[in-house]
Amino acid sequence: MDNRDRLIVIFSFPRSEDSFETGVEAWIDLIGKLQTLDPHFANVVSPMTAADGEGITGLPFDAADFLARKQALRQEAMRDAMEQEGEEAEMIGLPNVVTGISRATTAGAERWVTDITYRWNGAWDVDQLSLSIRLPFLQPPPDVSLIKSLLALVANWRELTHMIAAGNSTLGDIRVFDDKQTVGWASWWPRPIPPEALRRAHLATPMLGGTFVASTPGPFDYTQEPQVRAMQDLDVDLNEAGVLQPLEDIPLIP
Repeated sequence: MDNRDRLIVIFSFPRSEDSFETGVEAWIDLIGKLQTLDPHFANVVSPMTAADGEGITGLPFDAADFLARKQALRQEAMRDAMEQEGEEAEMIGLPNVVTGISRATTAGAERWVTDITYRWNGAWDVDQLSLSIRLPFLQPPPDVSLIKSLLALVANWRELTHMIAAGNSTLGDIRVFDDKQTVGWASWWPRPIPPEALRRAHLATPMLGGTFVASTPGPFDYTQEPQVRAMQDLDVDLNEAGVLQPLEDIPLIP
């Protein structure tokens, strides 16, 4: 499958000081909430090693057992890093990150549909939650209402500073500004946006004290020139209105 056939949804939060243990417990809590939102998130497993599918454990997680196993793997990774890099590795530490994979049965076969990754208290000034959705296997395809439901759920979990739903290609080779954010397919901004900057949007509505914007009706298709042009035109309008922030302020880490 072409890697561009993925929908990436990235939620950004203020940087926390949470420990690894606290972050994992928060992530487990979020997974439980996602399961009630949509059937495609109902069957989640988590790789216990870096290799997807190797030593996976499914939900419902026994939180204490899951955390203990993650801590053991983390200690093993630190020992390996110290053997290779010495004391510098101990000073830098390991990133706080945990990943799960939702599985669904499509066309008679069980497939991995979504990667759900949470990063916190790391090198960036933001924490992020990212969902990487394999579009060909998510049927029916996600629509704007699903993204808005995800947004409301995640905003109830942690204070949000930004959200974007976009294809890999949107985050990379077809964005207008290399050094700034993009509206993507759909995004949420934590403040009102002037109406004149939204005149070419497919949808723009106040939500959660900010503005939810969609450039096209459905998931962004990088092969359709009208959709690409609609997103790029909206990026130009939002940039002229001073809405798009530099990527160094809110990096996009799928």
